[in-house]
Amino acid sequence: MTDSEPWKPKANGAIAHTGHNVSGINGQVQFFPITGINPYQNKWTIKGRVINKSALRKYQNARGEGQVLSFDLADESGSIKIASFNDVASRMNDLIQLGKVFSVTKGSVKQANPKFNRCSSEYEMMLGNESVVTPIADDGTVGQLKFEFVKIKDLESKEVNSFIDVIGVVKEVSEVAELTSRTTGEPLYKRAVTIVDDSERTIDISLWGDFAKDVIQSEAGNPVLLAKGLKRGEYMGISLDSGRSSFFELNPDLKEAHALKGWYDAKGQTIEAKSVAGNGAGGNDSERRTLQEMNDSNFANLQNQPGGVSFTSRITVGLIRKDKSLWYNACPETNRKVTPTATGRWRCETTDKEYDHCNYRYVMNVNVMDESTSQFVSVFDEAAQQVIGKTAEEMNTLKESNEDEYERVVDLPLFKQFVTKIRVKQETWQEEQRIKYQVVRANPVDYASESNVILSELKEYGY
Repeated sequence: MTDSEPWKPKANGAIAHTGHNVSGINGQVQFFPITGINPYQNKWTIKGRVINKSALRKYQNARGEGQVLSFDLADESGSIKIASFNDVASRMNDLIQLGKVFSVTKGSVKQANPKFNRCSSEYEMMLGNESVVTPIADDGTVGQLKFEFVKIKDLESKEVNSFIDVIGVVKEVSEVAELTSRTTGEPLYKRAVTIVDDSERTIDISLWGDFAKDVIQSEAGNPVLLAKGLKRGEYMGISLDSGRSSFFELNPDLKEAHALKGWYDAKGQTIEAKSVAGNGAGGNDSERRTLQEMNDSNFANLQNQPGGVSFTSRITVGLIRKDKSLWYNACPETNRKVTPTATGRWRCETTDKEYDHCNYRYVMNVNVMDESTSQFVSVFDEAAQQVIGKTAEEMNTLKESNEDEYERVVDLPLFKQFVTKIRVKQETWQEEQRIKYQVVRANPVDYASESNVILSELKEYGY
């Protein structure tokens, strides 16, 4: 299908390609303003830019199972919500692209429900078997997709339940949590992502669905994340939650994204940005805790926090366990574990592919200590590189070529101090609940900065 061809679902759900069926002067299509259509008009065609697109969502009701997809179309007069169901929704999911221009005709127009509709039109549209949706070449007559980005430090001033656009650099990505939908019984995927911007503040965003499961899996490379239509909440502090109409994009080609990436590479990656949000259970990633204080915390809400809760601690490395490998063989695409094949290749069960080579990623079990107690923690790839000072691939090569030098390098971090961000989360292992501690960031101690922290703590106690 070319950019100028429309699609029109037949009664049997197939796609038929036809020409424009609404003509005006000299054969040109005459477009109605979006806010000008209503249920009492029969012949109209609108043209607009897609400013929002939901995920293709399955549902179940008394009439059976189905699927639904909606998108918002906007022109200079305003915007309208357009919904589609079942086979039509599936076709729409393949066709509609955020930011692209389309014409629409022969939809069913009805009064909008303002509870589920944020568009300016008082009506909304339903696409059916007779509807025609056509990709239109972008001639500049329809305004570009607009974002109203809010700096992370300014989120506190925004109303609860308002919808927010943010853009930031990905600092951390939690493990994906698999939940089960109460209505459909199907798996749901949730992941927490921490972003930072040049206001030197961080916020956790809850992601759902395929984007959480497949698109963003780690903070490797620190991509820029654009998030549109997040709901500003106040659960255990400021929160940003995605919904059915939220949109995400990694490394968008926008001036704001390029500026943020430049800021992060030059400065942002070395600063200790503060969180604007409590992460549940009384923790936030800028709050200093000793290891004992973390152990004594009330983690009653952890089962409702797939991303866990995070604290900052100054720790000393006491032991790096060597009875197991410090790294694992990882899929080049997903970073999941791969297994060797009889032909000398590597197989990934997640992608169902074989590869000529694999990556090496750290997964270390380390005993850390401070003035209060000691604790075993898991240290994964990025944080482990900060501790060891070399990549897992470099260490694998070193171990194969010089065992003594390998042992020396592994022991170098012992009894050195790091300022760490530690994430505490609850997970199920063999039907038992357990608390897991994971180091997600480890920076060598900056003694001047730490002295200021200690002075601030002394002032809090009146010294």
